[in-house]
Amino acid sequence: MWLGGTDIDDLICDYVLAKTAETCGTDDMPALIGNQEPQQKRRFAAELKAKSEQAKILLSREETAYIEILGILKDSDGDAIDVDVELTRERFEQMLAPTVDAALTLTRGVIESIQFTPDLIDNVLLVGGSSRIPCVIAALRKEFGEEKVLLHDRPMLAIAEGAAILSHRLSDAYECPRCGHTVSQTDSLCAGCEFDLSANVIECGVFDIVHTAAHDYYIHLENDERHLLVEKNTPLPCESSDVFKLVHAEQKLVHMEFCNMVNDEEESIGDLWLGIDLKHDAEKDGEDEDGEGDESHRKDPDHVRITLRIDESNVLEVTAALEEHPDVSLSKTSSRGKADEKLFLSLEETINEANRAKHRAYAMNDLLYRSLSVIADINRVVDPERSLRRSKIKTRCDWNSSGRRRI
Repeated sequence: MWLGGTDIDDLICDYVLAKTAETCGTDDMPALIGNQEPQQKRRFAAELKAKSEQAKILLSREETAYIEILGILKDSDGDAIDVDVELTRERFEQMLAPTVDAALTLTRGVIESIQFTPDLIDNVLLVGGSSRIPCVIAALRKEFGEEKVLLHDRPMLAIAEGAAILSHRLSDAYECPRCGHTVSQTDSLCAGCEFDLSANVIECGVFDIVHTAAHDYYIHLENDERHLLVEKNTPLPCESSDVFKLVHAEQKLVHMEFCNMVNDEEESIGDLWLGIDLKHDAEKDGEDEDGEGDESHRKDPDHVRITLRIDESNVLEVTAALEEHPDVSLSKTSSRGKADEKLFLSLEETINEANRAKHRAYAMNDLLYRSLSVIADINRVVDPERSLRRSKIKTRCDWNSSGRRRI
């Protein structure tokens, strides 16, 4: 989505400015344009963009295009600088070569991401205005084969047609193509005129829409590695579940950070905090095997099961539960920018600050158990049913999270 017609227009704009600079004998075209009156600058920029786009379109069917912008630019003496540049298709294709290579690289990446090879692709449909550029067509035909590359009859309307097809398949009801009677998606025949709806859907090439995961989804591990939970292009809805061993047997806080990859860059998609307070278990079960009710005698770290669910709208729900103590669990929809996330960031800052300061053991222990209480409240700040903030709990969390001033 970050490569398209605008990039090509910009290449032509740069070429036109470079040629104009040669003609008028200036070494600093940006400075010359910058010295124009504000209204003239805006007018020239608009003209340059429009004329460059027109040249691009013309070069799809002609061998030469001319870009003319007369009487707008002025030199330091107030004399007019006319833009009159010739651009041949051969020169245009030379300029465009890196952009076409980038498009092919992206195309190969998409095919690779779904474990396909070019020979497994039946057809390549070209849509959008840039699909009319001859060197783009030639490059794709070379990549996939002459007979596989199809040109859309209405390339500029393809997005609108796709949206119409999608809305048709997602709606519960639609109009019968023959009589206009309202029919259901599950109807095979129209009740009004007995038109064969199923056959029409197949004939029109309108099939079910398959939603897939937009990105790879990961969880951060203690060693700064990422563990893949859901792979990009996995059909939706989907669910992935993995079990992870905690770092320490007496661990009370579990901080889970989730992220995805966008253009090879990591992007946070939310955190989940699970507080572990097993005092009630000790009280309920009485003494352990050593005759003690103290949970600190546990030698092996517990395990936490992380379950990630993604629905057809790419909404994420995360569940975390201790394997050894299933009642210690939490489930929530991942959110960014909501009240709970901001409170968790404040809590994390408090904990990091305390760790850096290396306070005495009793103070750190006090912070630990205060954090358990705060985490329980923060996880209830946003109502899971209505996604609304619970103000009273939010106020209590704000007051409790200021604990770092009382350590």
